[in-house]
Amino acid sequence: MALLNDPTRYTNPGAPRVMPKQASPSEAYAKELVPKVLPAAEVASLFGLSEDAVLELVNRRHALVRRDFFSIPELAERWRCSRGSVYNRLRAAGAKVLDFAARGKRGKKAVSASTVLQIENRQTRRLC
Repeated sequence: MALLNDPTRYTNPGAPRVMPKQASPSEAYAKELVPKVLPAAEVASLFGLSEDAVLELVNRRHALVRRDFFSIPELAERWRCSRGSVYNRLRAAGAKVLDFAARGKRGKKAVSASTVLQIENRQTRRLC
């Protein structure tokens, strides 16, 4: 019975044992000290700017990032459904999809942002 619970039973006895690397105390302490997100006030004080200026720069940066096309997996995540449901919704809406693959071949498909917004606007309803 002891042989069944022996962890070395399934390993090569001649192979060197590899122990998982553990973080040193200094690495663990450094991870605790580094914040994942800095408040806008701290960033402003670091660079000698006003908090409003930092927020304006961040908002302007986000405004520059505009999505022209969405992939099928991105739409599945956005709509919180499966990829198959995304295909069904696109088919039902008669949406045109950008696809560079040869006819009948699999390829990455891209759906324009305007098509996505049209589908979302059509499906958006009041709760009550």
